[in-house]
Amino acid sequence: MGRHTRVDVEAARDGIHRAEALTAARDWFAAVGPTLVAHNISQRPFFPGEEGDWIEELRRELAEIQIRALECTARRSLGIGGPEVAVAERTARRLIDLSPYRESGYAVLMETFERQGNIAEALRVYESLRGLLRQELGATPSPAIQRLHERLITHDLVS
Repeated sequence: MGRHTRVDVEAARDGIHRAEALTAARDWFAAVGPTLVAHNISQRPFFPGEEGDWIEELRRELAEIQIRALECTARRSLGIGGPEVAVAERTARRLIDLSPYRESGYAVLMETFERQGNIAEALRVYESLRGLLRQELGATPSPAIQRLHERLITHDLVS
């Protein structure tokens, strides 16, 4: 069992690395397979009922791979556009639920609303993130999110 599990973890690692590279290259359709491999493996329970430092470490790694696979799915869906924009929105909301302090879900959700022409909702998502970071961490959104916010404000003024 351990040997096969290790192979699955390696397949998830390989899948997420390939998915992220293909997503970064904007090769949306080629990213589908590796993203699904990483996502599907990362969702499986890892040695249920067992405990140990090495098991917990791999569980944390798989949880991180799951988040990264969701990020790839959201970016890919937004990149493809059309009916896939709805998938990007659902995936971004899932990212926010799973990792509320990680900005990637908010960024995709803001871009999704922008693509749909709903600038006000995109700005609301930014304010939600800004408030959460300020209240919980005493922090501000990253420069990348702030640039997206500025673009949205400028878009709203031009429209």
